Amino acid sequence: MADRGYDDSKLHRLLWDEHDIKPVIDIRNLWKDGEETRLLTGHSHVVYDYRGTVSAHYPQSGTVRAMTYGGVEHSRQSLKYRCPTGHYGLVCAGRNVVR
Repeated sequence: MADRGYDDSKLHRLLWDEHDIKPVIDIRNLWKDGEETRLLTGHSHVVYDYRGTVSAHYPQSGTVRAMTYGGVEHSRQSLKYRCPTGHYGLVCAGRNVVR
C-alpha cells in the first residue's frame, strides 16, 4: 500500500509483471469530462469509476453495488469481479436486462 505519490504506471507494471502484485495505491482522478462512472464495454449493467471500482447497476431499483472480488485471471492479466447477488447464489434480476 502506498499514497498517491507512488501512482506511476512503471511501478504498477513492475509489481504486476515481475511479482504478481496488484498495487494498492490511491490514484489521481485523470477523468477530465466530469463523469462519475462509465459503462463497461460489452455489458449492460456493469459500471466502473476512475479508481477502477467495478459495480453492478440494478436497473429495476436504480441501486449500484460494488461487485465482489473473484480472483486473478492470469491468461488475461486481469482481476475478476462477480455480481454480488450471483456470488452469494441468488438470482440477479437485472442480469439479462438491456439498457
